[in-house]
Amino acid sequence: MCALSLKILILVNFLFCFPILWTKGIVGNFGDIYQYAAPFRHFAKTSLQYGIVPLWNPYLFAGMPFLASPQSSLFYSGSELFYFLPLNLAFNLFSVLHLFLNSLGMFLFLRTIGRSRSGSLWGSLFWSYSFFFLTKLTAGHVIHLSGYSWFPWIFLFLHNAFLPSHPDRAFSAVLLSLSLALQFFSGHIQVCFHTLLLIAFYFLWKMSGASWQQRRILFQSAILVCACFVSLTIVQWLPTLHLLLSSTRWQTTELFQARSAFDFASSYSMEWRGLVGLLAPDFFGNPLKKNYADPLHPSLFFETNALYFGYVPVVCAALGFFLLLKRRKYFLPAVILLSLALAMGKNSSLYLLVWKGMGSLRVPARFYFLAFAGLTLTASWFWSAHLKGRPLWKLLILVLTVSDLYLQGKQWVYSEPFFLSLRSSPAIQWLQDHTLPSNRLFTTAEIGNPNKTMFFQMPNGNGYEAILQKSLLRYFFISQGPLALSSTGIDVLNPEKNSFLLTGVQHLISLRPLPISWPLRYATDALKIYENPSPFPTAFSGFSLKHFSSLETLLTHLDSRNFQRNEILTLEKYRAPVPAEEPILTQLVSLQRKNPNTIQMEWTSQTKGSYWIALSESYDPGWKVWSESGRVEKPFPAYGMFQAVLHSQNRIPNEKIFWIYRPWGFLLGSFLSTIFIVFLGIKGFKRIMIHPFLRHSRESGNPVSTI
Repeated sequence: MCALSLKILILVNFLFCFPILWTKGIVGNFGDIYQYAAPFRHFAKTSLQYGIVPLWNPYLFAGMPFLASPQSSLFYSGSELFYFLPLNLAFNLFSVLHLFLNSLGMFLFLRTIGRSRSGSLWGSLFWSYSFFFLTKLTAGHVIHLSGYSWFPWIFLFLHNAFLPSHPDRAFSAVLLSLSLALQFFSGHIQVCFHTLLLIAFYFLWKMSGASWQQRRILFQSAILVCACFVSLTIVQWLPTLHLLLSSTRWQTTELFQARSAFDFASSYSMEWRGLVGLLAPDFFGNPLKKNYADPLHPSLFFETNALYFGYVPVVCAALGFFLLLKRRKYFLPAVILLSLALAMGKNSSLYLLVWKGMGSLRVPARFYFLAFAGLTLTASWFWSAHLKGRPLWKLLILVLTVSDLYLQGKQWVYSEPFFLSLRSSPAIQWLQDHTLPSNRLFTTAEIGNPNKTMFFQMPNGNGYEAILQKSLLRYFFISQGPLALSSTGIDVLNPEKNSFLLTGVQHLISLRPLPISWPLRYATDALKIYENPSPFPTAFSGFSLKHFSSLETLLTHLDSRNFQRNEILTLEKYRAPVPAEEPILTQLVSLQRKNPNTIQMEWTSQTKGSYWIALSESYDPGWKVWSESGRVEKPFPAYGMFQAVLHSQNRIPNEKIFWIYRPWGFLLGSFLSTIFIVFLGIKGFKRIMIHPFLRHSRESGNPVSTI
């Protein structure tokens, strides 16, 4: 690689990122860092510092899987910045490094596929510092940025792995798998899904024009890549797959009507007229200048209108597009047109045909990313093919492109004070002083940053999450009505129902006065905190079990006057265990959360026997109950979204039991991934240490030992 090109890439990266390098603040954003990325990184950091792998998140939605959420990014190498540095510095360096990684990868990829050095440098610069990537910082979508930055590296190794004549085809296939794994671990499934779609399209395109011998080689490479990728990432995708299958992202029509499911799947669709943003970046306004056409939804701009990557590159991409068609080179034009058609979402007949297969990912506008990749390759091809031997023209175009992008795009990279959004407040201090450790608070939908409670280890019955458990949404859909649901959280319309009280909420936080009987305990002009006078305990014993045929009838009984607090309600299909004798009387002595994955309880009774224990923690099959006597019991779903267990007390008068979250997907995935990594390490060691010796022996004519 040319040292001058590397220096230019570093210099341009420093030029664009200077505002977040020389600051004590954090990369300026519209809130997603504060709402999502920062709480998750802080929670992971504090858990790992205590030697605990955070498999469960007890602070959102009455508990939910944490590691299984892909945006936990626990296995991503870039997450280590957050484990050793302050959050603001970690986010700044994370953003800077991934922008540089993105530009460097594109430069190497373009050089690998035959673009000139100047064309590769030019393409890598307008690619990485386009509005598409710079606005990822402003939107707070740094998780998206980290995934996108591995895209050029993936196709760099893909080109070599699928090249039948390449001498290191197998090694390139392994590097391709590693790059794909890093993109997957970075945390955004949709980015990886789009990349895999393009890889599949490229593979089929190559197969269609290959000989039988070449097809065999291509198929072998594809099998090797798939095997390596699955083996490396199984530790993450097994838990994630379980979470997706139990979430509303999977078959949304089960919960919502078909029309509502389509509206969910097609939200954030591009419009054909929006392509004018390729030449006029502020045609629809600018959220930073507060003149955007939809001022209440700046995220719409970041997803559908941030298309600009320079006047000259757009012109070159258009010329290259038509010249490729003229020469009957259809691959890049096909990628561009198909990706744009999918990005249009509900405004495209193509998306209407396929939305059920990919609608769970939402935001079809993100398909523009693949079109942008095609435009970058097309523009760099035009440069390399038609600007040969014109150094002054090349230098002028390069300077004009960087200057244009800097003048237009520098607004998207800025720093802002870090602790203004995440620091404590008098309201938080009041809640810490007055909320019992075993109870929860609940932030209504208008509270802008519900995940902030994670910083202060205060369990919240609400939250902000992209993948919501289906049981949670069904519970609130039936008990509170459809208006209580959103794509990232829930709300409460009638907090005095038993179904809501069962969540263990002690304090209800709202920006507006609420018509409820709960006393108002804390109030400012902007915030109201109501206190539940008799909150449900987090755990309680039950002495009778009632079965219901449907969740609707169960919740109807739960919210009726006939409901008794010692009743355990479950659905018939779960076949909950029943004791052989009458349940014994018992009482909870203590309850303590030892760590995110473990809850310790102590129960007292004067006689040995069995009884049910209900826990207002979201049900997941990964939970197991261990008693001091060594007995292991399996909880069952209760009350629609919580869990209960039939416990046999063998110690008198007191016995401790432990609810421990150990999902089988993580345990199995960890074992398989470890075996593969050890295998890969051994193969890599042999390649480094043994192969050079073999080559030296062959070159010197000495016989190679067969021992």
